[in-house]
Amino acid sequence: MSSLEQTAKTKLIKLVKAIEPVVEQQLAEFTTGEVTYVLEHFKQHLSYDLARDFETIREADLKESPFDDLLND
Repeated sequence: MSSLEQTAKTKLIKLVKAIEPVVEQQLAEFTTGEVTYVLEHFKQHLSYDLARDFETIREADLKESPFDDLLND
């Protein structure tokens, strides 16, 4: 396994483990009725799109040139 692959996987696992407690804490505040309502009406929206967040970062990195700082001076 490459160093990049290992580092990326490790950071992704760390990210997921950081998200889980937040989700559990917030879910604990829902009543049974609210959970049922959400499942009945919003189930299709109950996944968090990490890919969207990664794409946003990648696009921002692509738009920034390493020469921007030099040209802006």
